[in-house]
Amino acid sequence: MEYRSSEIKAGIFIMVSLLLFLVFVLVISGVGSWGGKELYRARFEYVGGVEKGSLVRFAGLEVGRVKELRIPQEGDSRIELVLEVQENTPIRTNSLAKLSTIGIMGAYYVEISPGTPEEELLPPGSLIQTKWVSGIAQLAEPSGEALSEIKELLSRLNQLLDQENRENLASLLRALNDIAEGNANQSKVLMQNLGRATAQLEETLSLTNRILAQNDSTLHNGLTHMDQMLAESVQAVERINLLTQTLHHTVEQNQGDLRRMSENMRRMSENLNDFSLRLKEEPWSLVRKNYPPKRQLPD
Repeated sequence: MEYRSSEIKAGIFIMVSLLLFLVFVLVISGVGSWGGKELYRARFEYVGGVEKGSLVRFAGLEVGRVKELRIPQEGDSRIELVLEVQENTPIRTNSLAKLSTIGIMGAYYVEISPGTPEEELLPPGSLIQTKWVSGIAQLAEPSGEALSEIKELLSRLNQLLDQENRENLASLLRALNDIAEGNANQSKVLMQNLGRATAQLEETLSLTNRILAQNDSTLHNGLTHMDQMLAESVQAVERINLLTQTLHHTVEQNQGDLRRMSENMRRMSENLNDFSLRLKEEPWSLVRKNYPPKRQLPD
């Protein structure tokens, strides 16, 4: 049986197409990786958006998929993810796993940091350290709570400004308007009095400024004389202090001489007293000389 060349070419094209389709399917499904697979574990408080089959990236490079999600065990509240990554992926002891997204609305995936080269490699089956990163949903929760509080506040404001309260507020405003109209004349008189008082105050200030301007030279001369007197007074006080210090120093240096002088004055005063008493008792002693009695020699 003979085949035409066109049939042979069509068969070859179909076989090549099937082979390319098979390779494409294997690449898309992840089976086309030539190396083996290794399993690691990571635990997170929140895994919203991550599901079985989600991507696992190592320093941004796709290295595997999420194989399984496990419910928290007793005594632990974290969800455990089983990560299937390519063999020989250099996950180290200080590598960190975190949840991230591609863009704002993109799919979630698990990102593993490479760690530092000096750290040891983490053996397969080990638990990778995790780092918590707030997602869009977690960031939206405070905004939702704030929105609820704003709604509650608006509801209370609506309750506060109901029909009855609006009527009361309108009555209060009408009463204030009536009071303002009734006291309009008094307010006008008060404003006029304030205007006159302000004008008088301005005149007083103007007069004070003119007086100060006219007596500026006198005040300046008086202040100048006061400054001179103050300077002279300071100099006089300094001279008095210097004189006092000099006297004090002189007294300290001549303290012995002053004591001796005082003692001599005291003795001289005593001698004068004795001489005065003697003149009163024997006034003739001034004109007649008294000789002492003659001494007798012993036999």
